[in-house]
Amino acid sequence: MYRLGKLLFILFIFLFSNSYCQNYNISSIPDSLYENANSIIRTDITNFTINAIDNALLEEHLVITILNKSGENNGVFYEYYDPFRILKIKKANIYDSSGKLIKKIKSKDIKDFSAVSNSSKYDDNRVKYIKPLVTHYPYTVEYLYTIQFKGLINFKEWHPVSAYDIAVEKSSFLIDATNFNNFRIKKININNDSRISYSKVDNVYKWELSGFKAIESEPYSLYLSETTPGIIIAPNEFSYDKHEGKMENWKEFGNWFLGLVSEINNKNPFNKEDIPLLFAIDSLTNDPYEKAKIIYNYVQSNTRYVSVQLGIGGWQPFPVNKVNELGYGDCKALANYTNYLLNISGIKSFYALVKANSKSNIDKNFTYNQFNHVILCIPFENQDTVWLECTNQNIPFGYL
Repeated sequence: MYRLGKLLFILFIFLFSNSYCQNYNISSIPDSLYENANSIIRTDITNFTINAIDNALLEEHLVITILNKSGENNGVFYEYYDPFRILKIKKANIYDSSGKLIKKIKSKDIKDFSAVSNSSKYDDNRVKYIKPLVTHYPYTVEYLYTIQFKGLINFKEWHPVSAYDIAVEKSSFLIDATNFNNFRIKKININNDSRISYSKVDNVYKWELSGFKAIESEPYSLYLSETTPGIIIAPNEFSYDKHEGKMENWKEFGNWFLGLVSEINNKNPFNKEDIPLLFAIDSLTNDPYEKAKIIYNYVQSNTRYVSVQLGIGGWQPFPVNKVNELGYGDCKALANYTNYLLNISGIKSFYALVKANSKSNIDKNFTYNQFNHVILCIPFENQDTVWLECTNQNIPFGYL
């Protein structure tokens, strides 16, 4: 009987997800949601099904009304995919203010291009991009798409208020963990929010936000993810490109990255004698600080930044002998290369994951991947710790 109740609950969610908000006439929008709004999310239904340690399915149905030119960017579809994220766009429609369908966006109208930046050489990321070409406001866009994950470190997060100056009529987030329940949930600004409802049957969780008025943007505002409702989920164990790991705590997560680095550093490493400068460095100075400075300047003069993001290469640096041979690498590779040069010269240093160019702090009490960059840490005994940015050829030693 209990199992039947669970199946009915999932069936209800499915029917709700496919039937809600079929009336896209703007007259159905509550007047209160227009205040400070450049666009209004009519419905945003996100279903995240976790099938296994390396398999999950994301299904998203987004309907958003663009009120004026300032809200135009909120109607743009932009989603990454790669061999581990299989993206399928099932529906992309545009409606006028009365809710009448004015265009079905076909596959040939969807731009599909490489996500390789000017600083990248090897990258298997691609992007699907849709920009509705509508000149009369208001109008409504609808997107229905899925992403099949074949290995994942980051689970889907729910941040229903996606931008300033955007209101939310209704947004929901469902986690189906029937087949995999080894994860943690962190609720953000939810417990005392009367606009949010919550339900759970067995291992199926659902949150829903409704009637959220737009927040007007102000200079130096915090990220909306810190001040508005949200859900973060993180696996206790994960697998990516056949590299399994755990992240129930920071030590486990750090050990996974350490294992990635150790794995490649054992592949044909070179010796101190292979680089004339390192071989002669003891004759130049006995001061560890000055030695580190010389090595850093050597890296700056002999390497350049090139991103390598193929498969596990998005997380693992390529071998130090390759950096030494080719003279380039991304933040991971150059930090690891500098770390290796310092260590074989007798100077202890540490490969350090950081959250760069961000106004928000690391959440120390909830372990999940919050990092986007790698730098190097040198904890000198008799001087301040030095942090090195290894991708920049011009900044002074220790400057960040």
